[in-house]
Amino acid sequence: MVGQALTALQMLVRVARHPRESRDPAIVRAAQWLADQGRPQHSITIELQSRFGLAHVHAREAHDLAGRMRILRRAFG
Repeated sequence: MVGQALTALQMLVRVARHPRESRDPAIVRAAQWLADQGRPQHSITIELQSRFGLAHVHAREAHDLAGRMRILRRAFG
């Protein structure tokens, strides 16, 4: 359990440090879908996990990426 949490934390730190590195296409698809949905629900990670087959940490990454996509869409149309 502790090892899994540490691995997830390491992955989140890696993603935060290198936001432009190539991402898993499933994460990008999930983020694009979520960005198109409008206001996300609070339990959206569960929806992303079941709809796209993502692990929790990847669902959170897609959620964060979708937020950035929404901002960029508003800023640049």
